[in-house]
Formats: sequence, C-alpha cells, structure tokens
Amino acid sequence: MVKINLIMKHLFFLFILFSFPGLSYSQSVKESNEKININPALLSSTWNAQWITCPEAPARGYGVYHFRKSFSITEKPTHFIIHVSADNRYKLYINGEEVGKGPARSDLYNWNFEIYDIASRLSSGKNSIAVLVWNMGVDGPVAQISNQTGFLLQGDKKAEEVLNTDTSWKVLHDIAYKPCAIEMGSILNSYMAIGAGDAVTG
Repeated sequence: MVKINLIMKHLFFLFILFSFPGLSYSQSVKESNEKININPALLSSTWNAQWITCPEAPARGYGVYHFRKSFSITEKPTHFIIHVSADNRYKLYINGEEVGKGPARSDLYNWNFEIYDIASRLSSGKNSIAVLVWNMGVDGPVAQISNQTGFLLQGDKKAEEVLNTDTSWKVLHDIAYKPCAIEMGSILNSYMAIGAGDAVTG
C-alpha cells in the first residue's frame, strides 16, 4: 500500500466538483424508518475532504484501485453519516461488508454522490473502511462521463470527518485487471457503445 498523492493535476475537475449546487446527491439512506438528510452546510460551502487518487494512476486511463482506512471509535454511534463519490465508479465496504455502490451517472457540471448511515456496521474499537474504485478510461461506455480517476468521502459532521479523504488513506493499484474485448466494433463491423470488459488474472 502506498500513501495517496493528493495533487490532482486538473484544477478544472476540482472547481466543477466543489462548486455548488453542481455536486448533487442521488439518494438518502433510511435507517429504522428515519430519513437521513444531508448536513445543509455541505450544500452551501466547500467540503473539507479532498479528491484523492493513486500516485502512479494514469489520470484518464483504465484502472482498478483499492482504497482503505482503519479508524477507531470509543462506542457504537446512533448515526454515522458519510457522503461518497468517485470517478468513474465505486463499491463501499465497512468492516468487510459491502454497503453500497455508485455514483449515479453524472456530468461534469452535476456530479452525484451517495449518502450512507453506516452506524449499524460499526463497533466500538477498531473499524475499517474499504472502497473499490475503477475507471474504464477511454474504453468506457459512450454514456459514461468522466474527467479523471478520483475518490471522495466527506463526513456529515465533525465526528464523521475522521473518514474524510486525505493523506491518511492508503491505496493499491490492482494490476490483475486489464480491459478486454476492446476491438469488438471492428470485429463485428458495428458501432459499439457499451464499452470494454474486464479480464482478471487470478
């Protein structure tokens, strides 16, 4: 695992995604029949979390990445709300259990994020959060809007900001994955809009 390079090379990406109301949420999560709403302050000011990536990752190339952080809490909380997004896509795991995926398909002027209340998945003491992020790059579906590989997590309030994306996160580039079926358009003599597939070396 290597420390994450926080310097994103394209300031336009940061400007668009941190400009409000351009960053929009796609869902809210219900816990015990209670609707969980986003902290209003997050819709009217810049987030403390930073977009992070993998140091050796090609900004717009194909890649699969494992982000991870360990953290401790003194007692099991009633609510623990986080807001998550990625370019292109992610799967979120808390203590080894998948809890969600996203983001909803976006454009550079309206980038979506998901809201999760992960309190029920936490325990007092040490916990772990892991996120699988992938970018299909130039081999992605035609409908997939993208700028460059990135991952973002913002805690809803002060207590949850322990998980904000910053230099405390670790990342691993999973080189077992490669794009495949990238020549199907020419093979079938057809226009292909679905994008490539994944070949995995086990």
